[in-house]
Amino acid sequence: MRFLPSIVFASVLVAGCAPGYLIAKPPAVPDPAQAATVVIARPSHFVGAGATTTIRIDDVELYELGTGEHVSIAIAPGEHSSA
Repeated sequence: MRFLPSIVFASVLVAGCAPGYLIAKPPAVPDPAQAATVVIARPSHFVGAGATTTIRIDDVELYELGTGEHVSIAIAPGEHSSA
C-alpha cells in the first residue's frame, strides 16, 4: 500500500503523452505548384502534455496535435482563417 502513490505518479507520467492524429482530410489544392505549405509546431512542455491542440483551417478541424509534434499542410493561395 505504501507504493501506491509512486505507482499512480508513474502511470500519469506514462499516460500523459497524448499523441496527435488526423481528424479530417486536408483541403483539396487545385494546383499543387501554386500551393503554400503551412507548418504548425507545438513545442514539447510538461504542462499540457496530456492534451492535444486542435488545428483548424477555414473552420474545419483537421488535426489534433500532441506536445512535441508538428504538421505540414498544403493550402491553396488566398485568404484563409484559423481559429
